[in-house]
Amino acid sequence: ESRDQAGFYAGIISSTFSMAQFLSSFFWGWASDRIGRRPVLLLGMSTTIVATLVFGLSTSFAMAVSARAVHGLFNGNIGAVKTYLGEVSDASNRAKAFSLFAMMGGVGRIVGPTLGGVLARPAEQYPNIVSGDSLFGRFPYLLPSLCTTVIIGVGLILGVFFLPETRKRNAAEAVEDTQEDEAALLCEDDGAVDVEAALLGRGTGDTKDERTIGGRPVKG
Repeated sequence: ESRDQAGFYAGIISSTFSMAQFLSSFFWGWASDRIGRRPVLLLGMSTTIVATLVFGLSTSFAMAVSARAVHGLFNGNIGAVKTYLGEVSDASNRAKAFSLFAMMGGVGRIVGPTLGGVLARPAEQYPNIVSGDSLFGRFPYLLPSLCTTVIIGVGLILGVFFLPETRKRNAAEAVEDTQEDEAALLCEDDGAVDVEAALLGRGTGDTKDERTIGGRPVKG
């Protein structure tokens, strides 16, 4: 097709992934509540590796769109990811955890396209290094796809060995964790109140049975 239509076809490829991800998000959220967060996340990473390689080896527009559709259908797991993040954090660090999650997503959206642009069509960009008859010459988007799969593969290996399951086995366990978070917050509040009371007592010369407000004694 004409290069004038490149943006149109690129938009279709990109939106295919987003639409497939949207359609499957409710299912993967339900699945993570039934079989656990860990298998859903590991399956998503495994499918990402396969779909990305197929996309890099695509020889037609239909093949590329199909690879992106499969990728999206198996990766509608953003709900499971955020749920997992909430379960491995507590009231003292949850805000920081979600902030880091959002920040790293932004970093990925900057680094990923940059890396793809540098590595795509290597036979055209770096003819002195990559031959047009080589594997990367025949499949111009295979090199960035391979780099992506290596990064995800490292994450998958780490996940297999170090990613714990966080889904609560029963409602009682979930309630117990919630009560522990609430107790931690109450302890923090009580500590702040005690410090404030001590500072007020020190500043006004309070005794155990008497406090002063505006210079006038008030029985406590």
